[in-house]
Amino acid sequence: MVTVTKQEPHDESPSRESENVNAMNPSSDLPIRPNSYVEEKAEPNDPDSSRAAVPINNHDNSSRSALKQVPMHLERDCTIRKVNDAKLKDKAIMASDALPFQLLATKPDLCKGVVFADVDYEELVLEKVSIIKTTEQLRLLLNKLVEPRASTGLALKSENYAAIACDLTDIDRLDKVIRDNFDPSAIYLVICEVSITYMDPKAADALIRWAASLGNVRFYLLEQITPNGPDHPFATAMLNHFSKLNSPLQVVEKYPKIEDQIQRFHAANWQSVSADSLWTLWNDLGYFSTTERVKLNSVELFDEWEEFVLFSSHYFFLTAKSQFLPTSSLGRLTHMADEAIQQQAPRRMRIRSDILACPPRRYGVLYESGKGVFDFHGGDDGKRRVASTDTFFLTPRSAPARLPDRPRAVIRAFSTVTPLTRPFDCLLVGGREAPQRPLSECWLRRSSRWSRVEDLPRPLFRHTATLIVDRQGRDGVLVFGGRTSQGELSAAWYLWQESTGWLQATNVSEIVAPRFGANLVSLDSRDTGLLLGGMGNDGSIQNECYSWFLETSGEEPKIKLEKSLKDTVDVSLCRLGASLVASPQGLLLVGGVHSTGLPAPGHEICRLTVSSNLGNQVSRLIDFTTLPELGDNGFDLQPLFIGHSSIYDGNGVVVIGGGATCFSFGNYMNSNIWRFDDRGKGEVAVWKLMRLGSVPCEMEQPSKYQKLAMIATNPSVDGNGEFIPIRKVKIKAPETFQKKVKDGRPFFFDSVDVGPCVKRWTTEYLKKAVGGEREFDIHHAQEDTMLFESRNFVIKKNTFPEFINAIVKGERRYLRSISSKDHRKPANFSRDFEDLAADFILTDSLAIPSGQVHSSVLRISGPINMWLHYDVMPNILCQIRGIKRLVLFPPEDVGYLKIPPGRSSSDLDVFDPKAWKRTPLDQTHPYEVILKPGDVLFIPALWCHSAIPLDGVSIAINTFFKAHDDTCYAVGTNTYGNRDVSEYEYSRRDIAKAMSRFDSMPPVMSRFYLERLGREILDKAHDRT
Repeated sequence: MVTVTKQEPHDESPSRESENVNAMNPSSDLPIRPNSYVEEKAEPNDPDSSRAAVPINNHDNSSRSALKQVPMHLERDCTIRKVNDAKLKDKAIMASDALPFQLLATKPDLCKGVVFADVDYEELVLEKVSIIKTTEQLRLLLNKLVEPRASTGLALKSENYAAIACDLTDIDRLDKVIRDNFDPSAIYLVICEVSITYMDPKAADALIRWAASLGNVRFYLLEQITPNGPDHPFATAMLNHFSKLNSPLQVVEKYPKIEDQIQRFHAANWQSVSADSLWTLWNDLGYFSTTERVKLNSVELFDEWEEFVLFSSHYFFLTAKSQFLPTSSLGRLTHMADEAIQQQAPRRMRIRSDILACPPRRYGVLYESGKGVFDFHGGDDGKRRVASTDTFFLTPRSAPARLPDRPRAVIRAFSTVTPLTRPFDCLLVGGREAPQRPLSECWLRRSSRWSRVEDLPRPLFRHTATLIVDRQGRDGVLVFGGRTSQGELSAAWYLWQESTGWLQATNVSEIVAPRFGANLVSLDSRDTGLLLGGMGNDGSIQNECYSWFLETSGEEPKIKLEKSLKDTVDVSLCRLGASLVASPQGLLLVGGVHSTGLPAPGHEICRLTVSSNLGNQVSRLIDFTTLPELGDNGFDLQPLFIGHSSIYDGNGVVVIGGGATCFSFGNYMNSNIWRFDDRGKGEVAVWKLMRLGSVPCEMEQPSKYQKLAMIATNPSVDGNGEFIPIRKVKIKAPETFQKKVKDGRPFFFDSVDVGPCVKRWTTEYLKKAVGGEREFDIHHAQEDTMLFESRNFVIKKNTFPEFINAIVKGERRYLRSISSKDHRKPANFSRDFEDLAADFILTDSLAIPSGQVHSSVLRISGPINMWLHYDVMPNILCQIRGIKRLVLFPPEDVGYLKIPPGRSSSDLDVFDPKAWKRTPLDQTHPYEVILKPGDVLFIPALWCHSAIPLDGVSIAINTFFKAHDDTCYAVGTNTYGNRDVSEYEYSRRDIAKAMSRFDSMPPVMSRFYLERLGREILDKAHDRT
């Protein structure tokens, strides 16, 4: 494809003759060429179709560039359809700069007999002609290129292309050039792409009227509109942008809506006119199939889809015909006026703006941290993503004495925060740092303190969440949908409760298609509710409403869904990016966009009333009323309720933040705090902002590593939320245990009946049962933590009584049993300690098939910490005596743990507070659990872990088992079950050979290519997670 270079405009100087086309692309500051035409000789009974579109030239390099290909796709598609109509020949198309050459290069057979012509200012046409003549790729596309005589009015002429230098306001000259050089019996296709909107409306109307007089003409027009008026935030940004460039959108002021444009063309003697917004065309499967939309969406990860809806709703495409054709040939491009929405008698609801100095922020989360105190966390400020938290308070009395505790300061957008039943408690879930870096971490706020809880089963952002309360009165959070780390959409339902952690709910009814940006809300019973709207993977907003019913009485939650009938829910309530807040006055739906574009003025905010039990079928019927138009409240600026956050504060619904990047027009960020309430009287509240550091704290808080030191010796000390508690589960059947094992995440059970060993195994009992004849390999350490790589311990032979007596005295010794028959074989507890075997019993629910068991190991230790390592096989650890704390790191943290190549252990001491200050440990995601006698922990394969006893003698039994068949594991002796998989060992040899090939290269070159290879391997690894 060959494109034509465009000149930069001079923004500081006024445009030359504003009635001419100093056209500015809405996506860039480059001038658009004015007009083009199509000349076609028609056969009798021309079956011409009116479906068409016009492009916006794509010079925008922002992240929104892929979506800006939409109008270009429309122009190319519609022009090809036009040219390819049956039995049309000797056509001449005059289109945008690139379009003629695109079609000539890619569709040469289609362009036979077609003449493309281009109309522009004289100096621009001459420059363009010079480029064509000196560019071989362009010149070879033109047949019989000649220098036309000046009298023809043409600057360049060939059989399939002509360049016309003419001012569009000089209609007499333009008419003469067209009639002198083109067949008057031809069919003309006029394409105006965001060009004549910059002209004086009278001159532009005259041009449209003249075009209709040419005979058989089709007119394609792409221009801006202001569907919700010039005061709508996006319209304001758009109009101001072009005014600053000395190219105001003059025509938009006279013809602001699609209906006005249709009447404009009818008044200019066009007999058939149809028009629609680009957003409507995007949703028209006749223009964009589902496959095409999904493919375009996959070009780049883009999640601010509301901004695309704003953009495409402010542009329209119109097609007009000067000769009347039967309705059947007009295609599907028809503007449908919004249906009037049936409203109830509105209940008085007042809109107030409570502050005029709110720092810009959008896509953050809002939660109440105290009475009359709100924290607004994360999101972005319109320029960059932020990790900070702003605190607002309503009155001096509500001002907190000290800054509230905040979530971990990580860049986070598109997360959710859900209030729980206890005042000021909430759960923060997921979000993303960037579209390619979603988060799975979750944070719980209890009693004014944040602590990290179990991660989501998979990273999610743009999901939706709501409070639930089960039949036992336990609160929790239900999550649905969202986007994942692969850019895919989720259709999973997840339930979090403090007692269980995250569980995936089984859908026992109708499956809901994957989506993001939907609205989920629970109703009065808190275990039923609604799901509204959202966007699918093809970029279409789902006009669906579901009722959901949650059942939590079994081992796993179940959710039942029922789709509401289309005539019971207005599609304008099924939105993307809205907020839905429950209050005593009903559900308040704020902002967002829907399938027909922008909510109509006065419908940005709706109050929903939900009824059920329609006949014998349980369903939901939604009635709604709307609030007064936002522009009627005396505010200087309307809010843009996209990317905002809402919460009910006991008096009304508070809305903070929001705004949009209006493509290249600039940012529009809300600067107010808004309140919607039913009181209808009272003074406007004045909110104040508390900045970090403006209020002194009551006391200096311990640093992170100081807290780690405390928790290492005192399990009651809070770890400041840096550790993720391992979830506790209940298992009643072996099938459930196997299913949870396949999830690959740690969990534990408490107070499991593992036999009489828990009460029976005193030190005296063990010495008598094992006896004093056998000697064991015992680790003797001089420091609190054994480090395997540094070998800061020695292994000596001790009898069992000698060992037990030593650890009772507090000596640092440790026993890890090995096979009593052959030390090269894996340990087998029941065979190695026959006199103790009957005391230890695994329940049936934890039974592991005998063919999968690798080893069972007795571990006994004194006050000594186990080194950090991972096992290639999963295992269950049964704590029999003593209290033990374990810290686990997920496999993705391995790069921070300093494990040498080909090894499985690290010398990092995770129980040393200084290690967290001087090493990359602060980049990890540690999990922790404290085991008491009778507790059982599942440790997945490849999860690095370390252990510390908290009260003297510790006794436990590990059972290792194979998660894969034998071919996956390394060949040879594997006594301890920590031999890496064969593929890893073979690949390390291959890498060593590959690296040796660079030995003869200069060091700089060798490092350059080795680092490239390393990065390629890392990228492949990240693609698989």
